[in-house]
Amino acid sequence: APPTLTLTDPTTLLAEWSPPSSPNGIILAFRITLFNDTLTLIFDRELETSATVANLRPFTFYEAFVTANNSVGSVDSPTANITTGETAPSGFDQVVIAARGPRHILLSWDVPAAT
Repeated sequence: APPTLTLTDPTTLLAEWSPPSSPNGIILAFRITLFNDTLTLIFDRELETSATVANLRPFTFYEAFVTANNSVGSVDSPTANITTGETAPSGFDQVVIAARGPRHILLSWDVPAAT
């Protein structure tokens, strides 16, 4: 089965999984791989069946799968996916204020970069 992915806050996820239904030996370790188009994160978990991953990019699509290893080889779970939550915008450059007369000002700024 694919891992279960749950957001615990907008940029933190909890991944949980079960051992394979046919381990064909003693499971020695699990590895969870979290990825998207620009990033791959790998976490070795020994015999733990969960992992918390923090500081992910907000409002970003991720996929994940688990690898179970025994002394002879490994098997990958199906892939699960999740999109992290939205957070407040960030990244404004300095706001520019210019006087345009005794009762008028002009404010200007750049749109924040997408994160």
